[in-house]
Amino acid sequence: MLPSVLLNRLLSRCRFRHLQMLVKLAELGSLKRTAEALGLTQPAVTHLLKDLEELLETQLFYRHARGVRPTAMGAALLPSARRILDTLAHGAEMVATRHGEAQGAVRVASITGGISGLLVRALPAFNAVRPEIVVQVAEVDVEQLGLAVARRDADLVLCRRPSILPEGWTFSPLLEDRFVVVSRPDHPLAGRTSIRFDELQPELWLPLPIATAAQTLFEDLTQNWDPPAKTCRIITRAPSLSWSLLEQTDMISLVPHSVVRQLVEAGQYKILHLDAVYPFGSIGVMRLEDEPGAAALQLADFLAKYAAASP
Repeated sequence: MLPSVLLNRLLSRCRFRHLQMLVKLAELGSLKRTAEALGLTQPAVTHLLKDLEELLETQLFYRHARGVRPTAMGAALLPSARRILDTLAHGAEMVATRHGEAQGAVRVASITGGISGLLVRALPAFNAVRPEIVVQVAEVDVEQLGLAVARRDADLVLCRRPSILPEGWTFSPLLEDRFVVVSRPDHPLAGRTSIRFDELQPELWLPLPIATAAQTLFEDLTQNWDPPAKTCRIITRAPSLSWSLLEQTDMISLVPHSVVRQLVEAGQYKILHLDAVYPFGSIGVMRLEDEPGAAALQLADFLAKYAAASP
């Protein structure tokens, strides 16, 4: 079947209910439970599944004694179906917001450092003075930023300055950053007032994923250590898991200050006092130069003033 033929068929006959059924049936593995979750009868769900399989001319689920499970084709379609439903939900939220009392809405995409380093403090303050503006925040990996910008999924993007600024976007630095070594608050080294980095050679380190700036710096700083640096075999980007690992052990970790600032201020992490400073690129805000909404401009201006006034 030609892709264009299949696309035209789906555009004319496929409904969002088909996608809902596909996703929910894969999650629950049962026609009966899927019917209950969607508020339909079981025959209605069976008909939706039959209809979608006929549209695609392929089997989407295997039937077995305990219910159903996706075929290889069904599993391959799930990510696309979920993205379509997520986009629909986002659109509905935006329309509802603009029909309500809100006088504007801002979509913010931010790296972790932008959220924990700035937004966790700045957004409550912004909401206090501009409660009529709705702010939607999505945390994105560095690898996802380019896609968010290309699709214009965000009005403001908090990130580090890209090597090449996308066409039509401006970048304004907001928050200086640096690398720090953190531990749990009662770590044996936490009371030291000055530590040389090479004194940390005996410690066990919690590494960051390969290709992150922190891991690259760590490898540069430790490349001449003999014996080599001891590292944990658990590698994660999840802040909650990193905190749990450091909280329960004597491990330490080299991370951007912006990423751990919230937990440091909450007393969950301790920054070790190194005798050297390791700068990292500032976090700033990217926005469209020619098409910024009034609400996006107000938030960008507030963030700039808030960051300038913060210690």
